[in-house]
Amino acid sequence: MSHNSQTVVGRETVSRAELGSYDGNWQRSFPEWVELIENDILSSQTEPRRARNPSDIYQSAHPEQARRQVVSDHVSGEDVLSSALRETVDNVFHGNVPAAVEANLRSPSATNAFSELMDMAIQRRLEEDNDYDPSRYPNIDRRYTRRY
Repeated sequence: MSHNSQTVVGRETVSRAELGSYDGNWQRSFPEWVELIENDILSSQTEPRRARNPSDIYQSAHPEQARRQVVSDHVSGEDVLSSALRETVDNVFHGNVPAAVEANLRSPSATNAFSELMDMAIQRRLEEDNDYDPSRYPNIDRRYTRRY
C-alpha cells in the first residue's frame, strides 16, 4: 500500500507537507480571495437580500399550511390583521363565504374587534407561559403587560 505524498486540491497539486503547515490564517493562504470575500461580506451587511414570494408553481408543491408568505415592509398592521381575518373566515367557510359576512369583513369595526381578540389571546398566552421572560422582550412586555 503506497502513500502518495501529494494531494489534489481543486486543480492544483499540493504536497502533504504544505497542507500540514497550514497555520489557520486563511487570508495568508488565499491572498487573491481576501478582497472578494471582504466585499461580499460588506455587501451582505449593507444591502441585505430582499425576501421574495416564491412562484405559484413552487408554492403549489407544498401543503397549504407550509406555504410561506412574505409581507412587504410598507404593509400596515391593519392590513395584516385584515388579511389574517379574511383568510381565517375563508378557511372556516371553506371558500364559500356568505355575502353578508364578506361585506362585514371590510369594515373597520371587524378589524378592530379582531385586533382586540388577538391582543387578549396574546396577553393571556404571555401570562400563562412559564418560559416567557419579560426582561428578554421589553417591547412585548410594554405592549401586552396589564398596568393596574
